[in-house]
Amino acid sequence: MPTYVYRCDNCKDEIEKVHSFKETPEVVCEKCKSLMNKKFVPISAIIIGQSFREGRKNSQPPEVKQKLEEFHEHPERDPYRKHRGK
Repeated sequence: MPTYVYRCDNCKDEIEKVHSFKETPEVVCEKCKSLMNKKFVPISAIIIGQSFREGRKNSQPPEVKQKLEEFHEHPERDPYRKHRGK
């Protein structure tokens, strides 16, 4: 079930409430007893960890691995260097 954030316009207090998408509960602020409004919260970004990147690096063909190693050892030979801002 999704988690929703509700905010009180009166005292600016925020709470999280878990309920189904179809429900529209009337949430009352515990501090000032006024009705709270559902706050829009954008979806979080997915962060790919280092282990995922290492796995992709190891799954590359040998000729690609060799080129990457050459560029790491000799970055001045990288033909796209000026586009990468290096």
